[in-house]
Amino acid sequence: MPEETEQKETQPALLSTDVIDPTSVMKSLFGRDRPDRFKKLLDVYVRSGETDIEQIRQAFADKNLTQIAALMHKMKSSSRSLGVIKMADFCIVCERAAKASDWNTLNDRIKTLDTIWPEILTFHENY
Repeated sequence: MPEETEQKETQPALLSTDVIDPTSVMKSLFGRDRPDRFKKLLDVYVRSGETDIEQIRQAFADKNLTQIAALMHKMKSSSRSLGVIKMADFCIVCERAAKASDWNTLNDRIKTLDTIWPEILTFHENY
């Protein structure tokens, strides 16, 4: 039963077309719309994310499950805090798979990174 619940929790956001929800994040962080502050946070997220993505790819190449789980956990937290739901949900699935030594899921899901990260970069460039 827990596996069904986990899938239901993560599946809808992975299929969502929305990349980032800045309005709800700004209201929860600042109490109102503050695009200037959100932009600064987004800048930091993208700079840090570039390094994280490189490290994730290296951890996959090295087949280092411990590193994959740790990096996914880190990126999940920062993604959730900024409303980057698709990335956060991707990280949840991969973190769980790494902890379970589930290479089938990991190898399948890593392909998603090549779609999600460019969407985030495009959002960032246009924000």
